[in-house]
Amino acid sequence: MEPLTKPAGKYAEGETFTVTVTIANMGEGKAEVVKGSISALPGAKFEVTDWQGLDPAGAGATLAPKEKRQLVFSVRVTEATEATGRIEFAVSAKDETNTADNKQQVPVDVVPWTTKGTLSGTLFLDKDNNDRWSAGEGVAGVDVTVDGPRVRGLKVKTDANGRFTAADLSAGEYKVTPPGLPDGWLVKPGSIVVRGSATDLQLRAVRPLTDTLKVTAKFNEGSYKPGAGANLTITLANGGSKDLSIVAGCDFDPDSEGPGKTHLEGTNNPFFWGNLVPDQAGVPVRAGQTETVTVRGTVPVKAIERGVVHVHCAFGTKDNPFVDGFPQVFALAKVPGMNGTGNGHIFEDRDGDGQPATGEGIKGLVVSLLDPFDGKVVATTTTLHDGGYKFENVPAGWYIPVLKGPWQLKFNEFLVIAADGWGDKRKLQVVPGPMPAPDPVPAPNLPKHPPNNNDTTSNQTVALAKTGANVIGLTIGGVAVLLLGVGALVFTRKRRRS
Repeated sequence: MEPLTKPAGKYAEGETFTVTVTIANMGEGKAEVVKGSISALPGAKFEVTDWQGLDPAGAGATLAPKEKRQLVFSVRVTEATEATGRIEFAVSAKDETNTADNKQQVPVDVVPWTTKGTLSGTLFLDKDNNDRWSAGEGVAGVDVTVDGPRVRGLKVKTDANGRFTAADLSAGEYKVTPPGLPDGWLVKPGSIVVRGSATDLQLRAVRPLTDTLKVTAKFNEGSYKPGAGANLTITLANGGSKDLSIVAGCDFDPDSEGPGKTHLEGTNNPFFWGNLVPDQAGVPVRAGQTETVTVRGTVPVKAIERGVVHVHCAFGTKDNPFVDGFPQVFALAKVPGMNGTGNGHIFEDRDGDGQPATGEGIKGLVVSLLDPFDGKVVATTTTLHDGGYKFENVPAGWYIPVLKGPWQLKFNEFLVIAADGWGDKRKLQVVPGPMPAPDPVPAPNLPKHPPNNNDTTSNQTVALAKTGANVIGLTIGGVAVLLLGVGALVFTRKRRRS
């Protein structure tokens, strides 16, 4: 290991800095299972937050003979008890005999936690979209929450101009979390380091992208066979006054036993989705204009056991971190060919634990399965004394459950019929509702997201890969468009905060 360079600057408790380490295999054979370790000598304490493949709990790295490798470690100050600290890095390899040069130390200057300072800032609605506070934009009379290494849940109220101040804070890195804002305004938490002098943090709230960007998506060919290619048409409409560069992140997880098995493959591949892939340039959509993009992918082999193929994506801009307000699309198409089963319980969750308990099952409830593509009833059953239901020998698919009784679904979700057992042990919550009209029963709205996993109440997570952005816990309204063999949904409403 080559000598380490002392990190520049002084670091406060909770703050992260980087240390560059060069390791080399000077032997004639491979160095295998190369791992790192860190220890803090008397003084301040540290931890490595990114081991760059040398995690002591991991598999380790391999270095070829004479290979050098430069690594950049992320290190966080955990206890700033003194003004200086010293980190010792060490590496080890499998069957290594010469360990004399496997350790290096580096000094780090630290701001002791006993140093006091003031944190201040402004929470404002950027109504003129100029990236800074202007008169009349401050959010008055709300509490922001301040958290740091030695402070948890400190509430600080904003004044008439949206200003807030927290005095006499120990030196350290602090997270400042604003409250939920009305009318759809979005703001993310801020981070700032107190080192003993005054600080200023701007918490800028913006309008959700759904105010200006409308997105639709639909499969083009109708029904599909497993392994077949599928084309989609995606329409991006920019109703705002600024040009946009749009990327898409899709809820594709091939390792998931849930909806990942039916999600269209290839949505993260630029060859199929072009500039919509997050690490690409983005699709330009000029202000007031609409762009139509044709993308494609492959229907998963597993999809035939579930009866459907789908996409579930979030659309945002490369420079917009406020992912909560991104428009979403969910499109569905048939993959016919197998029959399956579906079973579970329909219950009223009176104790609030999300699970069916004794006495909560709804007995004698007539449940019909509506095909989301043509609106026809494909099967009907009646629940047992414990609210249990079972459908057998029904074409695999995601169906809209229709209830004949004084109940309605608590969540707008699919009832799953599958040939591989994924439709088993479903839990559908109901709440008291109006008695539906006699036949024909009016079709409810198409669910707005894929079915939930068996142990959850919703499946509403979409990630924008490589942007650090995640859309979590979305409950989005929208318009359902049903076509024969082709399903499309348009998601444009803001997130409902829970």
